[in-house]
Amino acid sequence: MDWRRKIEKAGREDGWTTCFDIDGVILERKAPSGTIFTVNLNADSLTGMIQELDLFVQDFDVSEATYQALDETGHGKDGAPYELIDVWTDIFDCRQKSCKLLGRLIDLQIGLQ
Repeated sequence: MDWRRKIEKAGREDGWTTCFDIDGVILERKAPSGTIFTVNLNADSLTGMIQELDLFVQDFDVSEATYQALDETGHGKDGAPYELIDVWTDIFDCRQKSCKLLGRLIDLQIGLQ
């Protein structure tokens, strides 16, 4: 089984769908309130994906992402849930699932060595 199939399997366990294209890897996951969360990674190997996902997780600010998903009245916009708490919960959940996927990929890489 090549590394792409292993990544798909690892991601599927936590609800991620994985798409590989010429630019890298696209991960998508439906959050608890139904928001689709997308992560684009410029990676062409398992090691590259781990590095890119690690950078993503390190730089991801749940509060900032929540603020960006709100309108001027403090409610969700552009398909985000209406209530602020639901927006925050979705974004926090997806960050947690990103961290969990990163751990799975690191374990996968260790198993391949």
